[in-house]
Amino acid sequence: MLIGNNALADFTSVPTWVHDGEPNWVNKIDGTDQDYDSIGCGMAFLSWLQKLGHALPTIAQEMVKLGNAGTLEALYAKLTGDTGAHAWTKFKAALGGAGVSLTTDDPFGAMGPSPPAPAPAPTPAPVPAPSPMLQVHGSLPVSGPSGSTSPVTLQGTVTWP
Repeated sequence: MLIGNNALADFTSVPTWVHDGEPNWVNKIDGTDQDYDSIGCGMAFLSWLQKLGHALPTIAQEMVKLGNAGTLEALYAKLTGDTGAHAWTKFKAALGGAGVSLTTDDPFGAMGPSPPAPAPAPTPAPVPAPSPMLQVHGSLPVSGPSGSTSPVTLQGTVTWP
C-alpha cells in the first residue's frame, strides 16, 4: 500500500469509492464524514485539483470560503474559472488517464512519489582487537647519596594464546 506524507494506511478511501462504482459526489454534499464513497471521491478530486496546479493551501482556503454547503463542483469553478458543470466530466476523463492509480488516496500523484525506503545501514567493518599492552608504573631507586627514587613507566606488548 502506498503511503505518502501524512496519509494513514488504514484510511485509504479511493479504492472503496472505485469498487462501489465511482458515484458522483462532485456536485452534491454528504452530511457525514463516515461514508467512504463520498470521502474517496473527494480525496481523488482534491488530488486531481492539485495535479492541475492548484496548491493545497489555496484549495483549503477556497473550501473554507464555500462553507458547509460548498460542493467540489463549486470549488472547481472557483479555482479554474471554468463552469462548475464541467467538473464531473473532466474529472472522470482524467481518472482514465495514464499514470492514475486508483489504489491510493492520491491517485494523481499530486503529493509526489513516496519517499524511498531508507537504505539499510552499512555493516561496520570489523575493528581489529587491540593488542594487549602491559603497563607497569612504579619507582626505581636511583643511585645517589639521598636514596631518592625516580618514577619510571615501562611499556611493551605481551602476546598470549
